[in-house]
Amino acid sequence: MRFVKHNALKIIALLLVLVSISLRIAAIPISNHDLFTFNLLWYETLYKHGIASALATDFANYTPPYTYFLALATFTRGFISPLTAIKLIHTSFDLLGAFLIYKIVKLKYQQSDIPVLAAAIYFTAPTVVINSSYWGQADSLYTTCLLACLYLLMLEKPFPALLIFGMAFTLKAQAIF
Repeated sequence: MRFVKHNALKIIALLLVLVSISLRIAAIPISNHDLFTFNLLWYETLYKHGIASALATDFANYTPPYTYFLALATFTRGFISPLTAIKLIHTSFDLLGAFLIYKIVKLKYQQSDIPVLAAAIYFTAPTVVINSSYWGQADSLYTTCLLACLYLLMLEKPFPALLIFGMAFTLKAQAIF
């Protein structure tokens, strides 16, 4: 019983992560208008025409950094479906964002399991799961950069923080807000 009480936050965090992973797996086959009309079409363009040829044209209406991630995703074509590859981009940034939440909270709560729980809550938050895994939206990319910016500012490293903020802005103009 003492083990459970002592590790309660870690157990809750683990359960949250398992719920999040389950929801994300369930979301893999789900598509929507944006994914079908834009992301998958861009992916197919990159795959069919070749990355260099496709990038030389104006085939996508999203920022170049996101298009580069889609281009990298085409290398998984033989063993991962296009829809899954696209969603894995976003989920990877969700994981990186959770790690940054851990690091940010760890600055205040060094000798506790609270940072682990905070990261798990972020990774399992309905808005994060739905946006990345169900809708296939790219908001996790610029959000992760903003979290990195905040972390670097908290470490009093303004120059790298501003570089990361610039990356967030190049991924999506909403980063300005």
